[in-house]
Amino acid sequence: MKSAFRFIFFFLPAFSSFLISAQSPSVEILTSGTKTSLRGLSVVNDNILWVSGSGGIVGKSSNGGKTWKWITVPGFEKTEFRDIEAFDANVAEAQKLLQEAQNETFQEQWTMRNGETVYFTLPKMSVYRMFVMNHTIHHRGQMSTYIRSVGGKVPGMYGPTADEN
Repeated sequence: MKSAFRFIFFFLPAFSSFLISAQSPSVEILTSGTKTSLRGLSVVNDNILWVSGSGGIVGKSSNGGKTWKWITVPGFEKTEFRDIEAFDANVAEAQKLLQEAQNETFQEQWTMRNGETVYFTLPKMSVYRMFVMNHTIHHRGQMSTYIRSVGGKVPGMYGPTADEN
């Protein structure tokens, strides 16, 4: 009851003002350009969109969905892509740096500090695990818990959910 009260009196008014000021979204059914069954969508910004689907097909639009470039990912022609995650230039640069880094780099010490105050020093690999990987896992768990608590169907992340078994 408390959570419903919080939702109605705190979240709903704030979200409503956002909805009123936001543009009205529109959906256009894509009926040409590919024969794939689309299942994944990732929006980077108002112009960059990625979709994925059956037959190893991935599509990218650079103009808000007006036109699409379709590719079949080599070696994945029989794969049913169920999701796609797009990202911006900052994430691309971070991925590039991580791929190019040598193992020794991750063994180097990294220190979290505020001026002269040192909070801790750990190997870079431990910091990456704690602040990037664990944080992502934490939020995935939060969303699953929230979806289930409001009576929604939790989507499978790595196969069927416990609810489906």
